[in-house]
Amino acid sequence: TFGLPLIEAMASGIPVIAADASSTPEIVGDAAELFDPTLSDTLRAAIEALLSDARKRADLVSKGYRRADQFTWSKTAARMFEVFSIAMQTHRSKKGSRR
Repeated sequence: TFGLPLIEAMASGIPVIAADASSTPEIVGDAAELFDPTLSDTLRAAIEALLSDARKRADLVSKGYRRADQFTWSKTAARMFEVFSIAMQTHRSKKGSRR
């Protein structure tokens, strides 16, 4: 699912709390409160921080909207086309070098 639930939450104006693991930090950028998934106290602290700080919640919502805008379907399609084009060029050049 890549990070679709995270992107959907940010696009919906939900302040995101996410594990600082895998590709999650790359997906959310600075638009989420990250916690160490190996330490349960860090999740509790992240939840408490957002519940007690309206300014922090509003900041994450604002950053979340901006971050989610970077993941549009048209941008994804354009990037995939670019990746496939490079892959095809690489394949053709390797195929041609075997002759």
